[in-house]
Amino acid sequence: MNGSQRTRVRVLGNLNHDLLLTGVDELPQWGRETLGESRSLLVAGQAGYIASALGHLGATVAVCGVVGDDADGAQLRDELGRVGVDVSGVHAVPGRTGLTIALIRADGERAFVSDLGVSALATREMFLDFLTMTRADFTIVAGTSNTPGLTAADLAAVFSEAAADSRVVFDPGWDPNGYSAKTRAESLELLALVDLYLPNEDEAVAVTGADRVEDALRMLDAATRGHVVVKRGAAGSATLIDDAVHTVPTRRVRAANAVGAGDTYDAALLVALGEGRPLAGAMEFASAAAAHFVERAEDRYPRRSDLV
Repeated sequence: MNGSQRTRVRVLGNLNHDLLLTGVDELPQWGRETLGESRSLLVAGQAGYIASALGHLGATVAVCGVVGDDADGAQLRDELGRVGVDVSGVHAVPGRTGLTIALIRADGERAFVSDLGVSALATREMFLDFLTMTRADFTIVAGTSNTPGLTAADLAAVFSEAAADSRVVFDPGWDPNGYSAKTRAESLELLALVDLYLPNEDEAVAVTGADRVEDALRMLDAATRGHVVVKRGAAGSATLIDDAVHTVPTRRVRAANAVGAGDTYDAALLVALGEGRPLAGAMEFASAAAAHFVERAEDRYPRRSDLV
């Protein structure tokens, strides 16, 4: 594929709204209150952020996930549709759409509390049906740590089906239940079916139990049938090239809001790879996209013209 063609991406995973409260200097103690500076309600979940970023970057994107049959679910579908995302694979089921409250410090650090809502109702059959009805260059499965109805066996079936016509990409996000020995073993086993694994630094260390991110990267690379890129925030991103750790720095910015930056990185990486860039070059493009996203409080998603 070259730059004149649009990268086709299927996004499967968690969909919800994020309520962002910025300027929170300290987390409140029980029974007490603290003040923020501003708030915003956004289409989110990892699948939502990735699909939105892909739409802004001009990719051909279709998303599959679950929302409630409430006003929030309808709004989420409408907003994704407005940026060119095919939402025919988004299922509205009885119940409430998920919500995450993000408290954001002035330096961009954040803490999250989530109500999964109907996210637990995402099923293997739902994802498999979506795969049979769509075609793509990449299939990214994201945010599965917040879709508790899906087992490791379910994800293995989804990866195997997706591999029939696309490269399989995985970014499960942080597991709120922690990383037990069972969780680690299942995660590493799944990577044998994955072409591109995209954890952040904390997730990479937690999955492997390694003390250093470089050691975690090597362990994950050995388990993955393709490549691993570890996102390291302000420290950039890292992968293995010819058995050596290759780090791509990110542009230093004043962080307005880092929520969703890793998902924007994922989206830009896939667009660049779809256009035929080598992995290192695609990481540079993705780092530029994430930096653009982080330094803006509004109109955050980059467009191609922003990254030339």
